[in-house]
Amino acid sequence: MISSRPTCRFSAIAIGLISGVLLCGATGAYLGLADWTQSYAEACEAASLLRQWDELGRISERWSRWNSNDPDAWWFRAQAAEGKHDWRKAAEFYAAIPFTGSRARRAGLKRTEILFSQLHRPREALAVCERMLEIDTHECDAQMWAMFIRAVTMRHQDLLRQIRQAHASNCGSRESVDYLMRADILSFANGYEIVSQCLRVTPNDEFCLVARAILIAMGPLPQNSGATVGNQTELAACLQRFPRNSELLNVYLDIASQDGDLERVGQLLEKFSADGQRDNRFWYYTAWRLSQLDELRLAEVALQTALELYPFDMRSQNLYSQVLRRL
Repeated sequence: MISSRPTCRFSAIAIGLISGVLLCGATGAYLGLADWTQSYAEACEAASLLRQWDELGRISERWSRWNSNDPDAWWFRAQAAEGKHDWRKAAEFYAAIPFTGSRARRAGLKRTEILFSQLHRPREALAVCERMLEIDTHECDAQMWAMFIRAVTMRHQDLLRQIRQAHASNCGSRESVDYLMRADILSFANGYEIVSQCLRVTPNDEFCLVARAILIAMGPLPQNSGATVGNQTELAACLQRFPRNSELLNVYLDIASQDGDLERVGQLLEKFSADGQRDNRFWYYTAWRLSQLDELRLAEVALQTALELYPFDMRSQNLYSQVLRRL
């Protein structure tokens, strides 16, 4: 039988450390800076190992008030809040840790995960990743988070830019290649749930509003969504509110081209912003319209542009072969 005495002995030592720090603080004992820091650190480590979140919170709060510039103090405050599932406080405390220096990387990733998964704020989670990548583009976990957030909120053009940055920084992975190959048709089984949770927290978030409207109009939807695939009510409302949103315009272009409505396609193309015109899909639909008008040379140039922007655009490849056969 394995004895439990070592564990009991460790617990006693840990409790002693915790009590020592609290007693020193209460009696106003004078220690040097290094001694105080070490005492706080040891007591916090002990409380953390014992999962004594209230105790950890009290000690780390005292530490952070004594030295607000010590990232370890804020790290343990965040750990205590996380242990108690106080996600808002945990994100706040992780945010107090600078983006450079000790604890920076882990704190940034922890904050990203909490903002996205627990607080349902994908835009804020993405902002943390972007700040981390401003400092070091080789931070591969931040690259992956940024790609995922852009993908699940259906930001096609931004996703492609993020993938290129990741690969240029040697942060490519199986997931990033999958995102790259399927960027035009990428969808997530839990995408509707993610953007709906986002809208319960931030009901005016453009990216989540647009993503949900597209999912309702085009699918896929979970069985318990309460929405009907093909309903374009939210899509129309979003287009009225965000008339130059590239994702919305591309959905309407898809519908208009399937209906063979050349006039509507032309009207929609005119609504694209300068940045939107750097989207491969803009050039695909431009080429489609030109090919329908027998402007084959111009269609060829448009398709070359589309494929320069995104070489894995299968629709542009197929249309290009058709145009070349007609020339």
